[in-house]
Amino acid sequence: MNPEVVRYIQENRGTYTREANTRSLLDAGHDPAEIERAWSAAETPNLSQAPSPLPPSAYGTSGDVVVEDSRPEPPTVGRVLRTPRFWAAFLGYTLLSVVLTVGLTFLGTLGAGLPVFLLTVLAGIVASLFLFRRDRPVAVGLASAALIVFILPWVALTIWAGLCIVTGSPIGG
Repeated sequence: MNPEVVRYIQENRGTYTREANTRSLLDAGHDPAEIERAWSAAETPNLSQAPSPLPPSAYGTSGDVVVEDSRPEPPTVGRVLRTPRFWAAFLGYTLLSVVLTVGLTFLGTLGAGLPVFLLTVLAGIVASLFLFRRDRPVAVGLASAALIVFILPWVALTIWAGLCIVTGSPIGG
C-alpha cells in the first residue's frame, strides 16, 4: 500500500468528498484497488499516535511553521485530455448534436433543425458550467465540443460564401 495515497486521503477527506479524492487519485494514475486499500487504512483509527496540531510537512527545517495549501491540484489540460471521460463527453456530444441537427434537417424539418442546433449548443455549455467543479474532464469535453460544433459550421459557411464571391457564382447554387 502506498503511504503517499493514505496521507493524501487523510489530509483531504475533511475538505473534499470521497468521490472527488478518489477521482483525483485516479486522474493522477493510481490503481483503483490501491486507492480502496488506502481508504480502508485511512479510515482505521491509529490509536498508537497522538494527534499533532500540524502535519509533519508543515514544519520547515528551522522549526518555523510553513503554511501549505492541502487542496488537491485541479487537473491540468494535459491530464484532462488523457482521460476517457473527456473523450466520451467530447465525441458523444459532438455525435449527438450532429445527428440531431442533420437528421432533422434531412427529414424536411429545416425549421426545427436550427432551434435544435442552438439548443444543443446551449445545453452543452450550460452542462459544462454545472459540471466544472464536479467532473472537470467531462465539463471540458462538453464545452470543447459545443464550441467546435457551433464554430465549424460558421467557418465552413464563411469559406463557402467567400469562394462564391471570388468565383462569381451565386451563393445558393
